[in-house]
Parts: sequence; structure tokens; C-alpha cells
Amino acid sequence: MGEDTRTPGHDWGGRRRALLIILDGWGIGREDVTNPIFLAETPVWDNLLHQHPHCRLDPAGEAVGLQAGKNGNSEAGHMNIGAGRVILQDDVRLDAAMKDGSFYTNDVFKQTVNDVKQRGANLHLIGLLTEKSSHGSIDYPLALLKIAKDHGLENVYIHVIFDGRSTEPGSAPALLEKLEAQISEIGIGQVVSGVGRGMALDRDGNYAKIRRAFDAFVHGVGKASALG
Repeated sequence: MGEDTRTPGHDWGGRRRALLIILDGWGIGREDVTNPIFLAETPVWDNLLHQHPHCRLDPAGEAVGLQAGKNGNSEAGHMNIGAGRVILQDDVRLDAAMKDGSFYTNDVFKQTVNDVKQRGANLHLIGLLTEKSSHGSIDYPLALLKIAKDHGLENVYIHVIFDGRSTEPGSAPALLEKLEAQISEIGIGQVVSGVGRGMALDRDGNYAKIRRAFDAFVHGVGKASALG
């Protein structure tokens, strides 16, 4: 960066430099015993805030291209930091497509449904059972169910990934009941399997976990549900 022309005549002591430092897991939280950053001795951080201009950024919701009220995540941060504008995340783009109708006329979706129908096969959908996660929404497979219904498909099976991170603990039964009611209203579709997010979306490279999810979705391996 060159000299700041917005403050002519000011001596910056030479050419100015800018350094972007991202502190993973660091944030500005409550000033009480629940905040380890507040409790810790942080002289360098305190000095930076005291001696230099600063501002607070909103890392969630519409500020980073997510739906209002949705928590931010690493993907949203990576895409928005340094972009100079708000980058719409996939869920916002999908929601917009469902609102303006372009989701339901998507050529890839229609071709897939037509291929399944022509081959006399069954359509399988995987959905994250959540309404708040930035990683997905149960609304997407429901929208695909409507497309399948409009194209005359009869056998559509839904494989549910239970969300234990972005959704309140213990909320799965109520969400599953709501899902069943929405499926009944559409007129086709059946939930045939369910697996936890820690298995299906494992990020640690634990193949034993991922394989359990794969076997459940592809081969129907798992424990039978008493509700089935």
C-alpha cells in the first residue's frame, strides 16, 4: 500500500503496510467468567485495541451471505474475508431459486427425474434434518419431492442426516415428525434411513465412521427402527 492520500501532509513514517491476521477461534465475547479470552492475560491484543483504530464485524447471517439468524462457519469466512462485498452462500442462492421458481425448472433436476422414470428406478434423496444449519436444510429434498411428484414418480426414498451441531439437542424427534407431515402433504416420499451428522459428515478422515453412513445409504445396512 502507498501513502494514504486521504490525509495529505500526515507523516506516516514511510510507506504504510497492512497485515491481515486471522485468529481462528478468537472473538469478542462477554466480559465475564464464561469467556476464556476475557479472563486470559492478552497484553498484545489489548495493546492493539488500545493504540489502533478497530471495528467489529458481524460473522453470521446476512452479513456473510447466509440466511438471517444462521451462524457463520469457516466456508462463509473464507469466501467473504477480503472479497470487498457480501458473497451469497449456497443456501441463500437455493432459497432464492425456490422463491423465483427457477429451482423447479432446473434442467439437471428435471433430467435426473426423467431418467429415473424412464428406467423404472427409484429416486433416493439425502437431506440434513435441520432448519438453521449453514450446511444444508431439509427444505431442499422437500422441494425435490415436489418436482418428482409433478413428473409422476411414485417411489422416492429419503435418507436423513440428523443434525446434532447446528440444531438444539433433543430436537430431532419434533423435526422428524414435522418432516413426515410435510411429506404426507406433498403426497409421495418415505424416510428409510437416518444417521448422525458425526458419521455422515465426518471431517477427520475416519473411514470407519463414513463407511457406516455409506453402508446405510447405499446398502441399507443398519438397525431396524421400531417406528418403521
